[in-house]
Amino acid sequence: MIANNAQLAQNDETSNRNSTTETVDNVTDNSANESSVNTTENTTENTTENTTFANIDPDVVTYADDFNESAAEVNPVESISGLFFSVQIGAFSKPLSENNPFNISPLVTKYVNNLYKYSTGIFNSVPEANSRKEEIKSLGVVDAFIVAYFDGERITIARANELAAKISLQPKPKEDNGITVLASNIGKEYYVNLGTFKDSVPNSVSNALLSMREYRIKPRDTEDGRQYLSGVFTTAKRANDAAEEFIRIGISGAEVVEFNDGEVYDGLPHPVNGLVYRVFLGTYYEELPEKLNDVFMRLDYLDIETSEDDEGTTYYAGKKDLFSESQSVMEEFVNEGVGIAKIVAFKDGDEIDVESAKNLTGE
Repeated sequence: MIANNAQLAQNDETSNRNSTTETVDNVTDNSANESSVNTTENTTENTTENTTFANIDPDVVTYADDFNESAAEVNPVESISGLFFSVQIGAFSKPLSENNPFNISPLVTKYVNNLYKYSTGIFNSVPEANSRKEEIKSLGVVDAFIVAYFDGERITIARANELAAKISLQPKPKEDNGITVLASNIGKEYYVNLGTFKDSVPNSVSNALLSMREYRIKPRDTEDGRQYLSGVFTTAKRANDAAEEFIRIGISGAEVVEFNDGEVYDGLPHPVNGLVYRVFLGTYYEELPEKLNDVFMRLDYLDIETSEDDEGTTYYAGKKDLFSESQSVMEEFVNEGVGIAKIVAFKDGDEIDVESAKNLTGE
């Protein structure tokens, strides 16, 4: 496709286009993007074994190594093995400059018939690529369309979907791959923040997404833009080691962040749904001693409740969201001579270790 948007036409690259190829290469969403891509169909028919999604090899030498310093940073298709979908935004006779009109990034390029075909994004499915296509159209590139590549060559969307389906049938990654684990969103979990970006994503982050899959890098939308996080790491040490690795490959701002119950931990204690602290006052097999009965009567305002089972009647006081709140309740009973008083914790009705509870509530 030759980008024919008016704003793109004003770009200095426009004067460099090969006008004789414009009508030949101009392809729309509804035209035969599929039928025009048949040169690699036969070569991919029998390559379903060991098929994977995209992986960038930064050591592959390509024409992009000869681009001058003013050219936009790109990932040449020839350096990307495996399958991926992308959104084509235009074709030009010379490389785009770094200051392309819409500041679209990251960019992928394929050199075909003396034209540099530019697309944006590296995705694993059509729906993911379609979201990017709508973003690009909102920027003015109304004829952007989805393309697919496999091992450096263009293939039809239909063929790409077949390959993607076979990849999806392959065994899923282990929950713990030795570096990261799947998020539980319960208690403390450690991530590495690779940065938050409103428009363009640095190539260093894009490359990490593809070449460091075991680090489980995922984006999440925030008020400031799209944040890229790697994790979960089971310990702060693992997260710090990962941050150093990201810094080594050029993501200088990589930093460890701590989450609690799926949210960024701000260092302040906070309630957890279904978790309560109570003060245990003892289990009694017969009637309460008169002295204790007097104390419980005086401190009844502290919500004393009982639980009965075969072992007797257990007394509790207070239902607090935080350990620190329960401490003041316990002190009331200790000051009245109830030396057995202690704080216990319950999660969804089951008693749990107090230290585990404090970890959940950030205390």
